[in-house]
Amino acid sequence: MEPTTCPWPRGIAVLVPVYNHQSTVGLVISHLRQLGAQVWCVDDGSSDGSGAAAAEAGAEVLTQERNQGKGLALQRGFQHLAELGWRQVCTVDADGQHPAEEALALAQASAEDASAIWVGARRMPPHSPLASRLGRGLSNFWVRVACGSWPGDAQCGLRIYPLPDTLFPRFHARRYSFEVEVLVRCRWAGIPLRHREVAVIYPEDRISHFHALRDNVRTGLVFTRLVSRRMIPIPHRQLRPSAWTWRGLLTTNSTPGGLAAAAGVGAAIGVSPIVGAQTVVLVWLCWALRLNFPMALITSNISLGPLMAGWAALGIAIGHALRWGSYAPRELFIQAREQLREAKGWAEHHEVIAPLLVDWLVGSAILMPAVALLVGAPVYFLARWLQRHSRNPPHESSE
Repeated sequence: MEPTTCPWPRGIAVLVPVYNHQSTVGLVISHLRQLGAQVWCVDDGSSDGSGAAAAEAGAEVLTQERNQGKGLALQRGFQHLAELGWRQVCTVDADGQHPAEEALALAQASAEDASAIWVGARRMPPHSPLASRLGRGLSNFWVRVACGSWPGDAQCGLRIYPLPDTLFPRFHARRYSFEVEVLVRCRWAGIPLRHREVAVIYPEDRISHFHALRDNVRTGLVFTRLVSRRMIPIPHRQLRPSAWTWRGLLTTNSTPGGLAAAAGVGAAIGVSPIVGAQTVVLVWLCWALRLNFPMALITSNISLGPLMAGWAALGIAIGHALRWGSYAPRELFIQAREQLREAKGWAEHHEVIAPLLVDWLVGSAILMPAVALLVGAPVYFLARWLQRHSRNPPHESSE
């Protein structure tokens, strides 16, 4: 079927990986062609004639003799389209769960930031599989932990990728887990993540090749590797290396949510019992979680100077109440101070300080999140108000 004149954005190709979806792939490609898209299909070793059905529907077909996994199929398609000069590619699953109109809407939205990866965030219908809803939530959480950006829907196959930028990182996952690895590694390389809500269809006869055990284990291992790498304080290779500047430092993760998170973390570390190591821990957390360091540093001064003694006393009082069911009397602090002054050896010192230290640690488990919320919430609402009244609101909204 020849494509009609429709507003499919120029410069965005469509890539459909397929493995044994002969009954649906032709219809998927036909609908995309009707919207004016140029479609390529990677036949990943299908044995049911899926490649022929895709070609008949008007797609250019790349064939892999044996099934090697969705991840490798996508990478081959990316490489081919980049060599042809395409700057963006829209990936659409072959099972028919992504309406062509939603692909068009996502492609049009990507014009706002053509350098970003755009992810379709599925609006889950009430009858959607429970496994899909749970898997989406867990994948989103671990992608956030691994790269610092919220992906919207880390398991949705409807996406827009920038080319050839997406080919820059090295990928290890070959199958379904590639779709979470590509988000994390591209974000590490400096490619923004954006998302937009899209509708999704779950027909009763939908064919899925996702294996509940094998593919979940593979994805879990990928997340373990990615999160472990995130914790190592070695910079990632950047797609476009840039010098450290004050402008970059001040604007890192400067959305309302990002500023509130930085403020909350800074305040929590400021009242934490890790006296002497607070700044070191704060710097590491800001680097690992991509938090706005100036904001975190400002709020960490909540315990500046003699204020630390007040926060410590409050933490001890909370901990004492939780452990013993009563508030710590003032005389306890006075007695501990006097005994500590008189203590000459480690044994006496330990006997005096140990109970209060335990109370402090227990109380801090309550005090730190409470202070983070009390400081972060006003920062969030103030930042939102300022953003709405600013002529230049932050451009990247997914941080």
